[in-house]
Amino acid sequence: MLKVNFDHFYTYAELTDFLNSAAQSYPEFMKLSVLTDSDEGRHVYLVTLADFSLGEAAEQRGAYYV
Repeated sequence: MLKVNFDHFYTYAELTDFLNSAAQSYPEFMKLSVLTDSDEGRHVYLVTLADFSLGEAAEQRGAYYV
């Protein structure tokens, strides 16, 4: 299982590695997309969490955008 530490701020590279690892480890629950690129040329990610094994039913559920 992936572990998040709350004792320091993550660098962009560390956060990107974590998000990619989580998306690869749990594809049935997490999708990682690129929303846009920052002025510095770095990706701004969108993480979608759902039970994708439900198929179309997952798309019918309520959602939050944070």
